[in-house]
Amino acid sequence: MAYITRGELIESFGQHEIERLENNIARNHDPALNENQKALITENAIEQASNEADSYIATRYNLPLPSVPDQLKRNIGDIARYILYKDQPTDEVLRRYEMAISWLNKLSTGKAILVFPIEPKGDDGQPIAGTGIFVV
Repeated sequence: MAYITRGELIESFGQHEIERLENNIARNHDPALNENQKALITENAIEQASNEADSYIATRYNLPLPSVPDQLKRNIGDIARYILYKDQPTDEVLRRYEMAISWLNKLSTGKAILVFPIEPKGDDGQPIAGTGIFVV
């Protein structure tokens, strides 16, 4: 299960960077890849990052997760970005990747936890309509 989308990756790191990374990988293919095929490169990196995360998450949580916490999305994004950089990540990309893996290690040993968003039960978050009478 992919924990983020290509759009979320673009939102985090910018369209220019993600498209540049896709184009860099696409140049190694013969014949040249079209835009849909380039997008598949990013989706594949996201899938690889999600699968790597699952190997840590599954030690403490049942999969699939009920929802995707923001801290997991952020770390999956850093791992996917690292994968897209292939053999030449910048120092910042490498640092963020290493931090993401460190966090996943902590998650698997119970030193960190996933915090799932709490959704209201039964009322779908709608205000309660009533008479306004309060009895004690």
